[in-house]
Amino acid sequence: MKSISASLLILLFFTYCKPEEVKIIEFDFKVFKLELPNTWRKIERNGIDSFVGELTDGNDSIYFDYGRYSSDFKHEDDLTQLFSKEKVNGKKAIITKPTNYGKGLVGILFKKANHKNKFVLAGRNLKNEEIVLEAFKTIVFEDSEKDTIPIKFNFNGDFNPNIGRNLFMQNCASCHHPSKYGTGPSIKSMDLISMKKWILDSTETKRTETIADKFYHQKKFNQYLSEEDLMKIIDHCE
Repeated sequence: MKSISASLLILLFFTYCKPEEVKIIEFDFKVFKLELPNTWRKIERNGIDSFVGELTDGNDSIYFDYGRYSSDFKHEDDLTQLFSKEKVNGKKAIITKPTNYGKGLVGILFKKANHKNKFVLAGRNLKNEEIVLEAFKTIVFEDSEKDTIPIKFNFNGDFNPNIGRNLFMQNCASCHHPSKYGTGPSIKSMDLISMKKWILDSTETKRTETIADKFYHQKKFNQYLSEEDLMKIIDHCE
């Protein structure tokens, strides 16, 4: 009799005490939306010059920063992080994850999220990186174009955003700003054809050496910069 009662108690427990079914739900933060399992919840945070907040499931936490001065991944170690450059729902994004699972940053950066604002969503030393990486693919802003083809992040080592930044700082930053006019025009206002003409094209016949002319740039930089380098500089300044 005792054995029957114990079996009945076990049956009742699993019948009426089933764990809550895990579902994917949408989290709406007004300026952006994303999808995560319903085991996650919002936590409000206070920002100074940007909109910030947190999402957590009790084990992993990710933090977002939406604003003009949001941070990027420039302080991440290239040796311990992998990077991918993809379009997520119509917007260019940089995604990173650690080379060693659970030991580093999992994050996504939109340099042009909406209304000149950047957007970063990231968490460190996550126990379940896959859930967060899948959530990144669902991020939409008010002017996003929802992807119809599945998004794939390629962490194959071919892309590193820090290379373009370093090339810009070493060769361009003394006279040029990524997006504003300085001593010279912004890199953002130029294209690859213009950059190639000023730096790689050796057919220019003019031979003055004022800082603003083509010959100066060709003589100073074409032995150091390749077309691939120029693409990386332009990509960094977008």
